[in-house]
Amino acid sequence: GTLEGASLDELPGAQPAHFATTWLASQLRGTKLGEWLHTRDGCEDFLALRERALPAFTYRLLLERLADDLHQGLPKPPERACRLVIFLDAFEHISELGRGKRDPYRSETWVRELYECLGAFSLLVILSQRKLSWAERDSDWAKPAVCQQKLLAGLALPDAEAVLCQAGLESAEHKSKLLAASLDSGKTYSPRALGLCADWVRAAKNK
Repeated sequence: GTLEGASLDELPGAQPAHFATTWLASQLRGTKLGEWLHTRDGCEDFLALRERALPAFTYRLLLERLADDLHQGLPKPPERACRLVIFLDAFEHISELGRGKRDPYRSETWVRELYECLGAFSLLVILSQRKLSWAERDSDWAKPAVCQQKLLAGLALPDAEAVLCQAGLESAEHKSKLLAASLDSGKTYSPRALGLCADWVRAAKNK
């Protein structure tokens, strides 16, 4: 049943906790999550999660629930094992959050758990300026069936010009100089060099 007309004593947890749940449900009114929180089962489940002392346990439990929901709800294309693709861009910045600079492997645990829960039917694509070092701690990550790391090739001229245009650097003078500075050993242009050069030009313009 819903919370309407229910006594607070009938629900687990103290009144302040119930009030927080009701407030959250009101903020999510009109959404599926809000409807769920407004039911007795949803409220009890939320309070039980709220009382967990270990965030890591709650995160893992929510991941497993997400995996179950996606597995049941995603379309099942014939003859395809992958039903979902997850992209994590600029991963070098994500992994440095918290204590990541001291121990990247530990700070990236949540990503490995994400793969463990969803990897059976999904593909996880990580874009980063540095190579993952997970195999140094766990040899399973060195297996090609589990993890493959590839160096991205440079951009062709039209794509490199498009990057500069999107950055607001459309003048012929700027483009020619930045393209020359970003040309790598072949006939392609380094995305990282283009980005750094574009940032430098924008910073100089704003001075």
